[in-house]
Amino acid sequence: MSESKPAYQEKLEAYCREKNIKWLATYDAAIVRRNYPGADLFMLVEFEEGQKVGREFFKIERELTGIIGGACGDLKALPELADYYRDEILAAATVKFTSETATHLPKMLAEARKSWAAIKAAEKQAVKDKVKAMPSEKLGEFCRSSNIKWLAACDADRGPDNFFNANLVLVAEFEKGYPKHWGSFRKERELAALYDVAKVELISLSTLRDCKDEILAEARVQFAS
Repeated sequence: MSESKPAYQEKLEAYCREKNIKWLATYDAAIVRRNYPGADLFMLVEFEEGQKVGREFFKIERELTGIIGGACGDLKALPELADYYRDEILAAATVKFTSETATHLPKMLAEARKSWAAIKAAEKQAVKDKVKAMPSEKLGEFCRSSNIKWLAACDADRGPDNFFNANLVLVAEFEKGYPKHWGSFRKERELAALYDVAKVELISLSTLRDCKDEILAEARVQFAS
């Protein structure tokens, strides 16, 4: 059974042909969500060769947002993508429209997905190596001074969606009455520096709800009093 097209698809295809769009995709990439927190629809477009858009680009952004359905859309043109996030965006792309001239698109997306997968695998392994190499004495000193009874590390992609920015997710059981007020946020920064990673998400065992069994089953205990 073939998948049914979205209700807006015919209108979108007609609009893209009218504006000489070679291909259009939506995407969900973490780096863009961080930099554009107000947007709820992220789009990537490549225009036909020789097509000059100029100031109409922002009008196209608004009109595409209205067609696809979003409160605030962010449109990027392929040539604008910086090298440091190009693969991440292309790897997350979901193609919505292609013209007959977009023959290069499948290969370009496949290469980006392969490259991004390799980058993420290397980053993940680097974090695992740092977790494994963490001196027990140094971590134990930190945990005791922070009223942590035990601490375990788990993969960031095992946590709920709101942990997507974290390089390392740590689950902790605190002594009764801790952490107090905003103390856990300060501990996250200190743990990030301790493990030498960009961002740590520290979860108190008492508040862990989503994916609890899955997270704890694969967690690697780092400290236990």
